[in-house]
Amino acid sequence: MDRLTIASVTLPAYPVKDLLIIKTISKITSDLYYSIIDSKGREVISNTIGDAYEGLIKISVDTLNTGIYLLRLSDKNSFVVSSFVKA
Repeated sequence: MDRLTIASVTLPAYPVKDLLIIKTISKITSDLYYSIIDSKGREVISNTIGDAYEGLIKISVDTLNTGIYLLRLSDKNSFVVSSFVKA
């Protein structure tokens, strides 16, 4: 993956319950870092992703409370931020 862009990742348009599944349009070739930020601006989950299986990134969100969150994906060159709803 040369550069992260809004077009290169897709988050579900529906509320998620236990697992946030992110689709990527190209293979992830470098380490990705993700952080999930709550509505108060606090980072509540963060980790690295070394590889994506068949263009899918799976993040467990079962410990999060119901609400709207921001997901920030970043690599060494760029980052993208998008929102999702936890049901």
